[in-house]
Amino acid sequence: MISYEKVYTIHDWWDGPKTGVADYQGVPYIFNRNFDEALDDYDDYYLLSPITNQQFELIIEGYEIWLLYRDASNEQKDASKIYGSLPYDQERYLEI
Repeated sequence: MISYEKVYTIHDWWDGPKTGVADYQGVPYIFNRNFDEALDDYDDYYLLSPITNQQFELIIEGYEIWLLYRDASNEQKDASKIYGSLPYDQERYLEI
């Protein structure tokens, strides 16, 4: 039986997720898709880096700020001068 883990964020995508945060054995890790120089392409392997609970919470907070920005951009509402956050979230977004 195949078991699946939770994916919390995807920060980069190229023919599939490249970087983000996902669970491995029930614990959040940063994942980064491996680039194979011989293939000159991404392979099917991911490198995992452990993160602390504090890092995880900051990543999620930053991602939630970005989601608000994305939704507003999709609705062509308030556009920010700084990519990734709305004006009222910019200070916190940059701090994270």
